[in-house]
Amino acid sequence: MTVKSSAVRATEQAPSKSGGLSLRRALAVAAVRVGPGDAVVVEHPERPGFEMVKRVVAAPGGRRLGPDEVWVEGDDPGASTDSRTFGPVAARSVAARVVLVLWPPRRWGSP
Repeated sequence: MTVKSSAVRATEQAPSKSGGLSLRRALAVAAVRVGPGDAVVVEHPERPGFEMVKRVVAAPGGRRLGPDEVWVEGDDPGASTDSRTFGPVAARSVAARVVLVLWPPRRWGSP
């Protein structure tokens, strides 16, 4: 298992109005398999190198997705750029699955 600390620079860093996923630093593990509900670090399909934290809504093969596609959405629909904007992402774009929130302290624990 590969573990990495991922500093997240995405629109969802600011506190979310809905109380959704709003991470500044999280512990993430290399993603082997992800499923609906998992918080993941995914590369933006139109901005190579730009990583975002999103939640998997549909895994490969589900929700009319191809076998190598994932549908991801942010927890704050009104302020999130996600698959509703750019469509499904390639499963290989999922860099890691978030397993523990490290910062801010009020979010310590699981995503």
